[in-house]
Amino acid sequence: MRIAVSGAHSQGKSTLVWDWVRRHPHYIREEEPFRVLHAEGYEIEFRQNCNRLHNGIQMYYNASRVKTYGFMSECVIFDRSPVDYIAYSQYTADYATTDIDNAFVEGMAPRVRQTLENSSRWKTMEFAPLTSPTAARLMPSLNRFIAKNDST
Repeated sequence: MRIAVSGAHSQGKSTLVWDWVRRHPHYIREEEPFRVLHAEGYEIEFRQNCNRLHNGIQMYYNASRVKTYGFMSECVIFDRSPVDYIAYSQYTADYATTDIDNAFVEGMAPRVRQTLENSSRWKTMEFAPLTSPTAARLMPSLNRFIAKNDST
């Protein structure tokens, strides 16, 4: 089973992931992309200050990590979902303060959808309701896909 913890910044997702792994030591913990990329030297901004590079590189890093686990027997918990970067990007697009616009946000959806559809046994735990129109349109189809393919 693959579990992604999704939601707004500073809501306790990392704490939940660490607690989960302590209680379920057979799970592999995937670090939040920001932390990994920041440790590699990327300066990533948040909220209305992020740009296409900031959100794009995190989304693609996250998607590549999801694809790393191809076996049904692998139990992984992700401290972030690829879907999060759609919501974050829409937030920034709504402010119109950087190069992120609605077209960029819409362009992320197919990649995220493909990543999650190609990953079997996927669950998303949401910490906060999605307010982005784009993410809100995408989430119901992803939840149906998860429900249909969940065998646990």
